[in-house]
Order: sequence, then C-alpha cells, then structure tokens
Amino acid sequence: MRPQLETVHFPTASPSFKYFIYRNDELKTYWHHHPEIEISYVKKGKGLRYVGDTIQSFEEGELLLLGENLPHDSISANEGSDDYKEVIVFQFPKETLQLFPECKPLLLFCEAAQHGFAYNNPSPVLIQKIETFGQLKPLHQLIELLEILILMNADTDRQTLSSISFAQNPMHGKFQNKTALVTQYILNHLDKPLTLNQIASFSGMSPNAFCRWFKKSNRSSFITYLNTARVERACQYLVETDWKISEIAYKTGFENISHFNRVFKTIKKKSPGQYRKSVAY
Repeated sequence: MRPQLETVHFPTASPSFKYFIYRNDELKTYWHHHPEIEISYVKKGKGLRYVGDTIQSFEEGELLLLGENLPHDSISANEGSDDYKEVIVFQFPKETLQLFPECKPLLLFCEAAQHGFAYNNPSPVLIQKIETFGQLKPLHQLIELLEILILMNADTDRQTLSSISFAQNPMHGKFQNKTALVTQYILNHLDKPLTLNQIASFSGMSPNAFCRWFKKSNRSSFITYLNTARVERACQYLVETDWKISEIAYKTGFENISHFNRVFKTIKKKSPGQYRKSVAY
C-alpha cells in the first residue's frame, strides 16, 4: 500500500482555503500526503497518530500543524464503534500566503512546519476561533484563518513531530513510497508476532540490508519502531478497556508478559499497571 497523494478540491466560493469537519465514520484512515498546509483540531475522539516517522497517541483537544507533503494518518480508538469522533480541518496552499508580502512571517512559519507541530496547551482564544470558524462568512473566514495562524506562530509551547523532512528530501517520491509500504505492513501486523525475516522478505531485502535501510529511512531501528507502535497501541487498550495486562500484551503482538512489561517501561518510564492508574478518571 503506497502513500496516496490526496487531491484537495477547493470550492469556487472559497478558493484560498478549505474548511471541513470529519465526524465518526467519515474520518479518513489511510497513509496520505498533499501539498497543502493542514491544521487539524481533535474536538472529540482518541487514537493513534502517524506523522512522518513518529507514532504517538492522540486524544481530545489535540491541535496539529502539518507542512506540505508531510505523510500522515490516524487510527481512532475502538475503530468501528459508535463512539463519537469529530475533527476540524483547515487546508490551504502556501501560495495563499505568498500573495501578500505582509504574510511572509506566516509563510516562513508554515515552511518550518515541514516536520509537523503538535501544540501542548493551545490557548482558549485559539480554540474558540477554530470551533466558531464555520459561523463566519467567507471573507471573515479568510481573516480568521490568518488570525489562527498568527496565534499558532506565537505559541512556542509546541512539539516537533517527524525527524524527517519529506518536503525537501531529494528522494521524496521513491523514499516515501517504499517507506510507507513497509510502515503500513508493520502497522497492519501489530497484533501478531512479526519477525525480522518476515518483514525483510516482504520488503525484498536480506535482513541485514533491511535493517540498514530502515534505520536510514526512519531514524530508528526496526525493533524500536515496532515496539513503539505496539506500546502506543497498548496505551489505548489500557485507557479504553478493562482487559487484563496479560491480554493486552498478547493483543499487541508480544509473545510473553515479561517482555511486554520490560519494553513498556523502557518507553513509557512506568509499568503498564502504573500507566493505567495514572490516566484513570
């Protein structure tokens, strides 16, 4: 499965940007990229997020800024359930900002987002502007979009996501397609044992060649990437279910509970039981 190039269609009434809300089963869950800058705000929902070469959990209140052609995907917790999900999305080409010299600081800001930004504690004013955006007329929406970008630019309490710059990578197409193909295979097999020989065979390389290629492509080893994805999936189960920890270990591809506990504590700095207690409401 190659990362799909998403074509963003802009309505004629509002050609400078696109604004929409995904709800429940309308949420897209596929590895894709597009040249448009994207702002997304999770008003409702939880799950796993993939941006570039990072794998992290997301939850209600998350705010992201994704630069051009940065591959991303998200998988909601309890996929297929009736749990309500809602994500507010803005997409716009950087040419919208290039039209106005006064917008150069915002243009530079969006170009700096080529690795993706996640905001740790966005201000209530910023969130209100996002949530009430749909109530405005098109001209006022354009002005409000600039205001949103200004506030996001001023907010330095943000985390850089991907370690890889896809926008400037000279091997962008070939690199991205091959990496996404292998990554998607790994993510599709988190619930079962996955050996190095198996993934190397799938990729058409020897185990040693695959390890070298994967480390170069993803800035982490295959085992580290696989364990990180499994632990993040386990975190979902610890929060969203009352399953026993041993059951969660097997459901996330670990062959024994001791290995699961050891890997989980290495990544999360606490045991699965401690993690479950720390997030209990």
